[in-house]
Amino acid sequence: MAGYIQKRGNGTYRLIITFGKDDTGNLIRYSKTVHVQTKKEADKLMALFFAEIESAKKQPVPVNEPDKLTFEQFAKQFIEYCNGRLTPKTRYRYEEFLTSRINPAIGHIPLSDLTPVHLRDLYCKLQKEPIKTKGKEGFISNQTILHHHRLIHTILQTAFMWDLIISNPAAKVKPPKVAKPDIPVYTADDVALMLAAVEKEILIKKVILWLAITTGARLGEIMGLKWSDFSIEKSTVFIQRTAQYLPGQGTFTKEPKTKSGKRLLALPESVMSILEQWRCHCIEKDVYGEFLFLHPDGRMMYSLQMTGWFPKFIRRHGLRPMPFHGLRHTHITLAIAAGFPLKNISTRAGHSNIGITCDTYAVPVTSVDREIADSFEKFLGGT
Repeated sequence: MAGYIQKRGNGTYRLIITFGKDDTGNLIRYSKTVHVQTKKEADKLMALFFAEIESAKKQPVPVNEPDKLTFEQFAKQFIEYCNGRLTPKTRYRYEEFLTSRINPAIGHIPLSDLTPVHLRDLYCKLQKEPIKTKGKEGFISNQTILHHHRLIHTILQTAFMWDLIISNPAAKVKPPKVAKPDIPVYTADDVALMLAAVEKEILIKKVILWLAITTGARLGEIMGLKWSDFSIEKSTVFIQRTAQYLPGQGTFTKEPKTKSGKRLLALPESVMSILEQWRCHCIEKDVYGEFLFLHPDGRMMYSLQMTGWFPKFIRRHGLRPMPFHGLRHTHITLAIAAGFPLKNISTRAGHSNIGITCDTYAVPVTSVDREIADSFEKFLGGT
């Protein structure tokens, strides 16, 4: 183990201890903020912190001594307890949160000693933590901090239900407020420009963009499509799985979270024509298989390859900036603007109820707002 001390402000120091690396190769860090006046006092507390971490690491998970059970030790029990109910991606994300940020801050603290102040300090620290993802700048979003809070709350609520603690300290802490994201959508003219631009790209990009804008399907759902999901006679596609990727596990598929996630969608004839071009291309290049999108060696392609390409494509052709998921928002918003029944649109999107469609995805369309105003002009007789 190695450690160092950071001076944070007047009378505040942060003690940091590094202890090996996690499964992803990142350094495991434990940190603690102390309020002392001098560096010498901080050095003394650092020695105690070292002893505290060493003790927690050497102790086996207590069974009959719940007062000595640390948050990190119980979190491991919790993950194993929930393992059969967690998807591989959810488990990976939980373990990533715990290993990279939560355990370094509060993992060494016994469950019975954990207080709302510990969690408040953790959330304040996370708000100042820079994003480590390559190509991104800024700090961890409040949405990500909320995800951390929900995991901590669930773990501690389980400890409370098992009578390991007398109350859940996470229930007494409010995470940072999360503003509703303002995801841009394209107008019909923007979509026309985008589809014209993708004609200059390789065929696979054209296929994926046309499927995205005409179905409103999520990227993972598109990447998980099989040729057998399509009906040439009826011009339909059956969405019934999503493709996901995890380091060390590769690409795999899973069923949708809800029953409504499985849905049969009608496709325009133009899309069926593009799919036939893609089928012929795959046969010619000897990459025709069970799934629509395969590497030359037969492995499934995964979504990250598309999310990395799309922003570059947008900039290269001078299109309005928008994340790939914005194509789903665009499909739903334009369908609402066209006056189609909300129930049909909601079903097409795979939503469990109409409220999700209206509140989460639909945004006001300026042209429609003008039509509403003009209709009142006619109704009122121009007065």
